Amino acid sequence: MKGNEAIPLVSTTVLMKGATGDAVKALQKDLVRLGYMTQTQMDTGPGIFGSQTDAAVRKFQSANGLDADGIVGQYTRAALDRALAALPPVSTSISTQGREQMRRLLEVARSNSAGKRPDGYCLKHVNDWLNGITYARIGNGNSPRLPYAYRYGEWLNANLQTLEIQKMNLTNPYKAPAGAIVVVRAGTPGTSHPTAGDIAVADGNGKFYNGGEMGYGGSQNFPAGNTYVIGIFAPK
Repeated sequence: MKGNEAIPLVSTTVLMKGATGDAVKALQKDLVRLGYMTQTQMDTGPGIFGSQTDAAVRKFQSANGLDADGIVGQYTRAALDRALAALPPVSTSISTQGREQMRRLLEVARSNSAGKRPDGYCLKHVNDWLNGITYARIGNGNSPRLPYAYRYGEWLNANLQTLEIQKMNLTNPYKAPAGAIVVVRAGTPGTSHPTAGDIAVADGNGKFYNGGEMGYGGSQNFPAGNTYVIGIFAPK
């Protein structure tokens, strides 16, 4: 979307690199909730709009069809509000540490998938990402190399306690919180592999990442009582 971000609506405060204060803190909180930055990426501290915040804003803008200029004016603020409104409620049973791990997984998944088409190696990609981070007790080299995505889902289901992971009470990928791992059966709408099923990282806003950016055809494809989803998993 083109437009001069420096000419805001009356109620909009323009923020850009160099800004400080409570409005920047609120912006950073929103970017963290959406998975575009983490608490550890704050510029010196919350409320300082530096290089890290600028990079996070540009990533968000690029992912949402906006000019990636790092300026938060009326169009970027409106897009942020829409994205935040679309977020499903995050389970209160997920610890602060667990949510941070989910944000990190989403950051890695998005940076390696956004704008790409899936290449059919979903499990390899998700395995690689998990093995490079801490995500409950799955990550840091503990993610097994299994042949099929649905087998991975079965492995998670069988080892929830040992892995310190939880299976969320959800059967619709579009309701998965940002940074959750979604595993579905073969034949699920949006999947094409005849036997393997699919694994992806949810962004909480209708997109899924597994080496490419993909979807399952919309929330309407998962009516109550469907059995497509093997599990939607998150740290405790």
